[in-house]
Amino acid sequence: MKFFYDKMKKKNKSLILKLKQERDRRFSLALHAFSEENDIKNTKHHLEWIQVASQLISINTYANRNYYIPALITLAVILIVGLFWTFHLQSTDITIDLVCQEFEINIDKDWSSSNVLSSSDIFIKSLSRFYNNAINTDIDYVFNQPSDIHILGNKIKLSKLFFSNRSNITFSNNNYLLKMYVKNGIITGNLFFHDGGIIKKRNTIIKKIDKPFKQRRPNSLIFETDKSKELPIECLFRYDEKWRFESIDIKKLSFLKERPSNSGKFESTIITGNIKVMQNNSSYNISNLDYLTINKIFETKRFSIIHAVNGIRIIFEGKVSGITIGPKKFQQNIMPSYLSYFYNQQKRSIFWVSLIIVIGFIFNHKEYFFDSEKWKI
Repeated sequence: MKFFYDKMKKKNKSLILKLKQERDRRFSLALHAFSEENDIKNTKHHLEWIQVASQLISINTYANRNYYIPALITLAVILIVGLFWTFHLQSTDITIDLVCQEFEINIDKDWSSSNVLSSSDIFIKSLSRFYNNAINTDIDYVFNQPSDIHILGNKIKLSKLFFSNRSNITFSNNNYLLKMYVKNGIITGNLFFHDGGIIKKRNTIIKKIDKPFKQRRPNSLIFETDKSKELPIECLFRYDEKWRFESIDIKKLSFLKERPSNSGKFESTIITGNIKVMQNNSSYNISNLDYLTINKIFETKRFSIIHAVNGIRIIFEGKVSGITIGPKKFQQNIMPSYLSYFYNQQKRSIFWVSLIIVIGFIFNHKEYFFDSEKWKI
C-alpha cells in the first residue's frame, strides 16, 4: 500500500510541476493579450484557468505539508531543554559561611600559623618530645613511646602551630574549650608562658615535673608528635580570648559526627549558615541539623576557622564537585544545571543565538509555516 502511495505522490509532484509551468506560461499570454491586443475575453479565459490551477496547487501543498516536522522539532527542543535542566556542571564556585559544633578537614598542604590563641589549660596527647629552650634549664624529654602532657599556667600563648600535609583534623568547640583530633599527621607547636607546672602522663602514671619556669623573659615550650596511625593525636586548649585560623588549604570538609561512638550512625553538626552558588547566583540557608555534603574540593580560595559562642564559624570559598543540602534522606543537589548556568551567565548570548536559530529554521522551512502561493499572482 505504501508503495502505491509513494508512486502516486511522485506522479502528483511531476504533474504539479507541469501545472506550475503552464500557469506561468498562461500568465504571460494573459498579460500580452491584455496589454498588447486589448483582448479582454482571451485575458479572462487565461485568468480563470490560472485561478483554478492555483487552487489545485494550493490544495496539493496543504495535502503534502509535513505537519509532523514542526512537532518533532518542538519535541526535540523540549528534550534538549530538559537535558540541560537535568544535567549539572561538573564543578562550581561556592561560598559557605556557617556555624557548627564540630567539623573535619583534610589539609592539602603543610599548614602553620603564628599567634594562634591564649590558653590557661592545655592537654596534648601522644607526644614524642617536648623541651624548654630557656637558659639554665635541662627540660628535654624524648619518649620511646607516645606520652601525654598537661600544662597549666597564666595566659599561655600558643605562638606557633603546625600540621603536616594530608592530616585529617577534627575541630570542636564548647564552653571555651577547643578540641583538635589529628589522624595521619604530625603536630608541632611553640608555647610561651611565665609560670606553670608540667604534668607528664605516661602509661597511666602521672609524673609531676617540679621545676617552675620563672625567668625574666617568657619561657618557651616546644612540643612534637609522631605521626598518628591507629589512635588520633588529641589537643585540648582552654582559652580566654577569641581566636581564628586562616589560609588553610583543604581537600575535604565534613560536618558529621558519629553518635553514639562506634555506632556507625552519623548526625549533622551544623547549627546555622548560608551557602552561595556563584555560577547560577543562588543562595541557600542552612537550618539547624541540616546535612551538608561536599563530594570533592578542587580548589580552596579561602578557608577560615573562627571562634564562635559554643561553636565554630567556618568560611569557605572555593571550587567543588557535587554539593547537597537538606534534612537527612531529603537532601537536594544544588549544583547548577547547564540551563541555569547559561541563563545566569550568558543571557545575552543565549538570546541572540536562539533568535538566529529560530529565524534560520523558519527561513529554511518556510513552506511548512507559510503558504508560498500567497506570494504568487
